[in-house]
Amino acid sequence: MESSLSLVANSNNQITTFSYDASGNTLNDTHNSYTWNAESEIQTAAGVTYTYDGDGDRVQKSSGKIYWYGAGSEILDESDSSGNFTDEYVYFGGKRVAHRVVSGNSIYYYGEDFLGTSRQIFTSASALCYDADFYPFGGERAYTTTCTPTYKFEGKERDTETSNDDFGARYYSSSFGRWTSPDWSAIPAPVPYSDLTNPQTLNIYAMVRDNPETFADLDGHIDCSGQKAKGIGCQYIAKWNAQFGIGPTPRVNNAPGVPVTLPNGSHVPDRKSPTGLLMSPTADLSDVAAAGRDAGATYRALLAAGDDNALMYLFAVLGAAVGTGGAFDYQREGPQSAILADILSRGNDDSLAADLLGTFQELPQFRDVSNFNVGLFSRQAGLTLDETLSTAGRYAATFSANARPANPNGLDPQTAQFIKAGYKAGEAAF
Repeated sequence: MESSLSLVANSNNQITTFSYDASGNTLNDTHNSYTWNAESEIQTAAGVTYTYDGDGDRVQKSSGKIYWYGAGSEILDESDSSGNFTDEYVYFGGKRVAHRVVSGNSIYYYGEDFLGTSRQIFTSASALCYDADFYPFGGERAYTTTCTPTYKFEGKERDTETSNDDFGARYYSSSFGRWTSPDWSAIPAPVPYSDLTNPQTLNIYAMVRDNPETFADLDGHIDCSGQKAKGIGCQYIAKWNAQFGIGPTPRVNNAPGVPVTLPNGSHVPDRKSPTGLLMSPTADLSDVAAAGRDAGATYRALLAAGDDNALMYLFAVLGAAVGTGGAFDYQREGPQSAILADILSRGNDDSLAADLLGTFQELPQFRDVSNFNVGLFSRQAGLTLDETLSTAGRYAATFSANARPANPNGLDPQTAQFIKAGYKAGEAAF
């Protein structure tokens, strides 16, 4: 069994023998000391400095490693600090399946369990060079280590300097079975991310409800496509999605898309796009504007009727239309409304949450237009720019690994830029 561990936590679920900063980030866990940047990302750990890009992905270690990402969050290559490639990785169906060590042109193949944990590695000659079992909370029990992977528990990199796992949004300590920093939420709810029938959801340092044999974590951040989809905010979105029949819009999966065309025939600049223009699955965004106008009309009608659910309707329909996995979230392909409504209708069956794992296909080439749609929809719905940015910040804190609590409205600059651009575009007739 996994080695025993006895620790005492305070009322904030923080270990009393650890030290924390004001944001709840671990400064010292008796194994390692950490410093954090303004966006609650580990800046230094065990003498190594980490560097991140604007999306929050780690791109470099001062110990001599640079990460090279593909179109999504997959690390395709690693190099030394001079840019000389040392390792290459191959993916299939979103899973890492092969590894090439450049120096000797050695090829290795991964054997993973259903959680994505690397359990076995074979050479190109079919020889077993790594074999290990993992305890539920990530502890490793290795049997064969002729070759040793750096990507281990749930397919995440286990940093040699700290033994922590980099999940993207946060770092996980398998030594203590908990995250080094809390997840956060600005969503208006009694207890963020909670399922009040399950006390385990009240601990925002806990790994997957303290039930890692049933659930896996996708990226270190809680969202409606993960194991806590029955939280209060997600339940309201599911309820209103089902009532108003809001569903996903067809996406173009692997294509770069087409330039967005505004009613006056102009295009929207996007300096990070390969074309220099804002790209979308469809050039015409009039359906986004029309949906915004309809939502605004319904909201105002509910207000006029004195309906106490008016504000909740607006909050829910915003999520269903332009929130994570919503009808006009072109960055994520997946049936948000159908799945969440189904889970809500069937009650508190924890096994149903597993249905959501891997639900959404990430389409990062459409991230900017998705944020543009937030501004366009909100302006057509009649929200002010401040209300739009504030609401977007609440959703980012709840559903997005790109949330930036230290920034205005909790948004990273790129997200805020395109929300504002969409809002400005929405001032014209669509």
